[in-house]
Amino acid sequence: MKKLLIAFSGFDGTGKSTLAKKIKIYFEGKGFQVAYKHAHGYTISENSFGISKEAVKKYKWMLKLASPVVLFDSWITYLFKYKPILKANILICDRYFYDKIARLLYYRVIGLNLAKLYLKLLPKPDYIFVLDLNENITLLRKKEYSKYQIKRFRTYYKFIADQLNVPIIPTSSSINKTLEKILITSRINEITK
Repeated sequence: MKKLLIAFSGFDGTGKSTLAKKIKIYFEGKGFQVAYKHAHGYTISENSFGISKEAVKKYKWMLKLASPVVLFDSWITYLFKYKPILKANILICDRYFYDKIARLLYYRVIGLNLAKLYLKLLPKPDYIFVLDLNENITLLRKKEYSKYQIKRFRTYYKFIADQLNVPIIPTSSSINKTLEKILITSRINEITK
């Protein structure tokens, strides 16, 4: 069987980590070697926009100039961190390079046209699941965000899913029902038979 790169993207609180771990258990139960990566860091720089909103505003012009580094760093990460794992394992990514694009859009570091270009140039996983959850449920899970912030992030993730031509997976059902939907709609379950 071809080794698979399976990635989960979506706003905080949509269930990425839980679903990524569940699908890992699913594949392990079928006898596959599976690696799991929480993949929202950078290879060159360890800071994954872990800077304050004020710092982003203050240094936005520098971040705009440096935004191509995100693309370069994503390829370095893919080639030197993900590719070696894929030689022997299925790789499950809890977050993917697309989440960086959503943050760049959210902070207005890049515009939609540049985001479209980056999305075309980033390494593609075999399966990408863009997760979504309505604002009210997300607010209960992630109190550090306002409804306005959540709406903006949802807009950017919908844009990303549209550009990648992948369905958005709603996660308001139970984890097991959502996992079942992912397995059936993606047809991953047929690969593992």
